[in-house]
Amino acid sequence: MSYLFIRLFNLLFFPSNEWKIISGENKSRVAVYKQFVMPLLCVMVVATVVGTWIGTTRLDYSIGYVLSEIVIKLTSLSVGLFLSAYLVTEITAQLIGYKDYNRDFVLMAYSKGTLYVIIIIVALFPFPFLKMLYALGFYSCYLYWIGIPLLVEVENEDYGNLNEEREEMKPRCPQQQSRRQLSTREQKTYGLLATIIMAITYSLLFFLFGKMFKTLLVN
Repeated sequence: MSYLFIRLFNLLFFPSNEWKIISGENKSRVAVYKQFVMPLLCVMVVATVVGTWIGTTRLDYSIGYVLSEIVIKLTSLSVGLFLSAYLVTEITAQLIGYKDYNRDFVLMAYSKGTLYVIIIIVALFPFPFLKMLYALGFYSCYLYWIGIPLLVEVENEDYGNLNEEREEMKPRCPQQQSRRQLSTREQKTYGLLATIIMAITYSLLFFLFGKMFKTLLVN
C-alpha cells in the first residue's frame, strides 16, 4: 500500500517527475491494474459500504442501495478504463499513426488516480456539498496531458528525433526502428481525442449501469 500512496501523492503534487519515473518502468497494463487500480477500487468498496450506512437509516434500503452503488462504480470504472484505452488506441492509430494499447492504458489508469480519490471521499462522507469535489476530477485531464509527451511515442527511423533522456538509457541499434515523441500538433490531437473519448465513455457507462443495477438491486 505504501507504493500506492507514494504514487498517488507524487502524481498529485509532482506529476512531471512521476511521469518520468513511470515512463522508465515499462509496466504492463495487467501489472498497473493489479498494483494501482485494484487497490483503489477495493478502498472504494469499503468507503461505499461505510458511507452508505452513515447516510441512511433504513437497513433494508441501505443494503440494496450499497450493493447497487458498489456494482455501478466497479463495473463503470473498470470497463470504462479498458474500453476508453482501446478506443483511444484504435482511433489515434488511424489519425496519427500511433498504436500502443499498453501505453494508452497505463497513461489513462494513472491519470485517473485523482478521480478515484474523489469518488472514495464522496462515498465515505455522503454529504451533498462534497459532490462539488467532482469538479476537481478535471485534474485527471491535466495529469493525462502532462504524461503524453513522456509516454506516447511513435515509430521513427530518424535517430535525431529520439527522446534524449531515453537515448541515454538505451544503446542505439541501427537495425531496429527508433521511436520519437509526438509533435506538438499530434500531442494536441491525441490529448483532445482521448479526453473526449474518456468523458463520453465514462458518462455513458455510469448512466447505463446505473439504470440497470439500480433497477435490479434497489427496486
